[in-house]
This record gives sequence, structure tokens and C-alpha cells, in this order.
Amino acid sequence: FGRELERMYSSAGFPAVLSLLVQDHCKFYLPVEEREGYELFRSFSEAETSRNVSSTAADEGAAAQEAARQLAAVVEDYVKTYPFVKEGIEVYLVECRNALLPGRLVEQLDKRGLGARLSVVVHALDRGAEIFSKVSDWLAQNEKYRGRPAGSYFPRVTLKVLEGPTREAVVGGAEDRDIVILADVLSVGGQIVRSEPTEDAVDGPVKGFVPFPRSRPAPFGSGDRSRRLRLDAPQQPAVVRRFYNAQYASHAQHTVADEEVKPLSLVSSLRGREDLLRQLHERFNWVVCYDAVADRFLLRQALPEEVQVVRYSLGLGAAGRHNLTVSSASRTKEVVVRRLVGRLSEMFPQFPPVELDGLAQLLVEEANELSGDIVLRAAGPGAYLNELIGLVATRRLTEDRYLREMPHALGAWIYLDDHHGWFSGKYPDLVFVAISADNEGNPHVRVEVAEAKCVSAGNFEQEAADAERQVVEGLRRLAPAWAPVQEDEVQYLDAPYWRDQLVRAVAANLSIVGEQQSMWQTFQRALDSGAYGFEISGHAWVFCHDGRGSVPEGSDHLEEAAGLPAGIDMGHTVVRHLFPQDGLHAVLRETGRTGPTPPGPATYAPGPARDSGRLMERKPEPPDRTDGSEELPVQERANQLRPRAGS
Repeated sequence: FGRELERMYSSAGFPAVLSLLVQDHCKFYLPVEEREGYELFRSFSEAETSRNVSSTAADEGAAAQEAARQLAAVVEDYVKTYPFVKEGIEVYLVECRNALLPGRLVEQLDKRGLGARLSVVVHALDRGAEIFSKVSDWLAQNEKYRGRPAGSYFPRVTLKVLEGPTREAVVGGAEDRDIVILADVLSVGGQIVRSEPTEDAVDGPVKGFVPFPRSRPAPFGSGDRSRRLRLDAPQQPAVVRRFYNAQYASHAQHTVADEEVKPLSLVSSLRGREDLLRQLHERFNWVVCYDAVADRFLLRQALPEEVQVVRYSLGLGAAGRHNLTVSSASRTKEVVVRRLVGRLSEMFPQFPPVELDGLAQLLVEEANELSGDIVLRAAGPGAYLNELIGLVATRRLTEDRYLREMPHALGAWIYLDDHHGWFSGKYPDLVFVAISADNEGNPHVRVEVAEAKCVSAGNFEQEAADAERQVVEGLRRLAPAWAPVQEDEVQYLDAPYWRDQLVRAVAANLSIVGEQQSMWQTFQRALDSGAYGFEISGHAWVFCHDGRGSVPEGSDHLEEAAGLPAGIDMGHTVVRHLFPQDGLHAVLRETGRTGPTPPGPATYAPGPARDSGRLMERKPEPPDRTDGSEELPVQERANQLRPRAGS
């Protein structure tokens, strides 16, 4: 947080783009680093390395250390998912540019104590000699990695350096290999600066204007094969707008009217890389992309049939510009589903085997939309399957309620493990954000902070109280951070930072169709100005998988106001949603009966005439009833808000 705040109020990243005359034509320059008030800009073209490549950083070691930490966590998850690989893991670093990365990766894996022999193959296009020299120096300084374990012919760590074209050096050879890592590879040739259609100028005041260092990503357009990152602010003072117009005019060699603005965006895509990615997925169990271009939406769009995204994280790296995407061929999903079926059959023996198989697939798909980490943990040991069930049930019930109450809103889920830096202690699981407009057309932001628990009857009360505490901690942090600016009220110094974080988190988890773009732009402008309607509440969802917990007989769902700790007045609603075993079974059966939701983040339909929204497509058929009775949805069977005893 301190690093982010320092970067925000430094000169880093501003101006976001320059156009300078080089010989007889103009080139764009993008900022790459700030030191002591001086900004370093680097020439940018479609064929060149992007600004996110770690070799441009002053501290290459820090960039390698951060990348190695994230990549080592992926390898650890791989070992948990495929226990048979403990005899040996083979990791390929493709088109490696940071010569310090292989050594840092080995060190991070050693700290995690995976207990497996490690083979790292480092591939370079044209810097093989330099990388080989640095890898050899690292090995000479770390003799312990060259030793052979007792009873083994091979050393603990094997490092090999290859140079040559990627397809010849990496793609050729046997299939069913372990992991291939593309660190800052897809950014090369995958980005270009483009101008957007001309807009009418909407100038903001100079006073209070903060030039954010990292340009904000836009939500992924449904069906798009590229992602846009706007380089200038949507609302900015006239002097800043005219400066960016001058950069565009210099590059394009024609003018822009004074009352107009020509937005500039950094466009990222995987065009030209589809064949390589397809071949890597055919030969490696996991493909790891760590850069600023690849994300789950682009991968799904580029390879819709071949790729299953199993994990993704956002805002990583020393500058917070990197994404981490772990994907595989669809066969990986089958492994996870098969293990989940076995775990579900133990937990719910009354479910028919055929129903269990379909339910496991749905749980994997639904949980993967929240975070691939949830699915990976559920396939391993421990109580993570319970966590997956609780999170999916919470998501389903929350979305169903919002679909009835706010059918024309945009909605997105934020998995807070991806934003753990927002908190200093324990924190809740999820945040649901719904964006709508009031009767006057002004933007309104409704936020739900949610914690989900799926526990045994013996721990029900204790876990319910713990869920409440986590929700309260989430409200304590996020309610004041995201609150709008009140008239004649002095805002906190970091208020722009927190509103910027909200915009980024929603954009990273939202897919929109064309007519929803105007609603998104209105929301973004409102967050910049701090003027918007705001409502936030907390919800503790607790499901009992083997009994009734504290839910009275005859109810399969109980909602009650949560009791807050003494001396705390949140000023916001905190609600407990309690489900006994029967209620949880009903939710899961309803999930299996209604079928999967289309892939992608939550998107509500823009109007009654359009049925393209993700939630609008969930139209369950009524179940066959032989007794003439009508079955009500779980959420409507007991929706009374009852005061908790003693509160």
C-alpha cells in the first residue's frame, strides 16, 4: 500500500505518452520508470519490447525476485494437483530475458520444500551466452543445489540453457511435459498505441486533479480479441487534454479541434501468438503467462476450445502491471472434476452418482469464474472443498437476488485474495459490486462484502461468529475508503487511491456489451469526481453440510441481523444467512438443475429486450411435480429478517 501511495503522488507515469520527432517521423514514448522526480521514457512501437519487460527496470534483481515468488507458488500448486510429479518436475522458461530469473526461481522453490527433483530449462532467442554465464555464476555461488540426494544419480537441480527459435527449441519433443513459463514474452509485439474515436471535451478542474501513474484498463468487450488501456484520464483539466491532443497531432500529422479530445489507448492482443500457445498447451500440462498482455479473457477468446484457465492474478510485479495466468488443455479440468466427484460423494452420499458428476463440473466452472485458486485448492487436501461449495452457493444466491432487484445493473465479483494488500489482518472472501443509475440518471454503486463458510454442525456457531468478524473488518476498511465525497467535507489523502483501486478491480472482472459502455464511462467519471450514490452492506453466509447448526427445525434458511462487537456502530447493515444441511442440499440441487452460467464475469442485461447478460441467461425450467404443489426458490422460502436473540 505504501509503495502504491508513493507511486500515485510521485511523477511516475505522467505524462502517460509522448510523441517526439525521430529523424523524419514521430514515435510514441511511454514511461517506464521514475527515480527522484525524473521520469524515464522509452520509445515504443508494435515490433519492440513493451515497457513492462523487466530488463528496463533499474533493479533487475527486484523484478526477478517478485516474478520468481509468484511463479514458485504456481509450481507448488502444480505439485499439489499432480502428486505423481514429486519424482521430478521439469520447468521451461521460454524466451527468457531476465538472466537472474532462473536462479531466483530455484531459490523460491527450495524455500517451499517441494521435495521433488527440479529440472529448469532456460530458453533464449539470442542472448544464450549471457544467460548461460549468469546461470553458471549463480550455480558457483550456490553449491548446495549441485549436490546429489542420497541414493540418487541425478542432482537436486538441473539447469540447462538453450538458444534458438522457440518452436524448434521448445515446442518440438515429447508431449505431457510439466510447466512452461512465458515471462514478459507476449508483451513483445503484442501491444500498440492507438487513437480512439474523437469525443467532445469534458474538462475537469485543475484543483484536485491527480495524474494517476498507471492508466486504467477498460472492461473486456464481449467478443473482443483485444484489451484497451486508456493512457489519458477520461476527465482532465483543459491544459492536460490539450497536451495529449498535441501528442496525437504530432504523431498523426493532423490537428484536433480545440473543443474535442482524441483519447489514446494501449491496445493488447494475442494476434500472431495463437499457434504457439496452442502448441504449448498440447505439449505441457500447464502454461504460465506472466506479463502485461495475457489475461483470461484474451486466452479464452484466442483459444476458446483448447484452453482452460485454472488460475489468474492481477496487478503483480514491481510496478503492479503484470498479470499471472495459468492455463492448460481441457484435460486438466477433468482431473480436478474427477477428484471433486470423489470428495462430494463422501460429503453428500444421498446424491446420485450421475448428479454428482454434473454438480462437480458446475462447481468447478462457477468457482473458476471467481478465482482459479479456489479450484486448485479444492482438488488438494484439507477443507478447501467446503470453501468452494460455500463460495459458489454465496455467489448463486447473491446474483439471484440482485437479478430480481436490479435487473439492469452491471455487476462484478472481486475475490479479495487477489487484493490482500488492502487489509492488514483477516479479511472476507468476496466483494460484489453492482453499478446502476438512479431515477435522475446519476450513478449508484451498491457493494456487498461477503464471507462464506461451509462447516460441520459442531463448529457452526463458532464459524458463524468468525464470519461476522471478517465481514466487519471488511466493512471497516472498505466503507470509508469507497465512500463518496460529501459536500464541504475534506477527503482523506488516499481517497483517490482507493476509488482508483475500485475502478481497476471492477474493470478486471467485468465483461460488457456495446450499449453498456456508456454506463461504465459514467461510473468511471463519477468515481474520479467522488460524486455518486453509495450503499454498502455486509453478509456472512454460513452453510452446514452435516446437520442443522443453529437453524431452527422447519426452516431451510434463516436471515438475521448480526450482532456487532460491543462499542462498534458500523452504520451499515450486517446480515447472517444461515443454511442447515437441507438448505444447502436445496441450493446445490438448484445449481445442478439450472445448469452452468456462460463463462465470463457477472454481466447483467442492459434492458428487458436484451437477453445477453450472463445472469439473464439462467432461466431454470420448473421441476416436475407429481403432487400438484409448487416449489419455491430457496431464497424465497424463508426471507424474513429476524432479529438475533439477545441483540
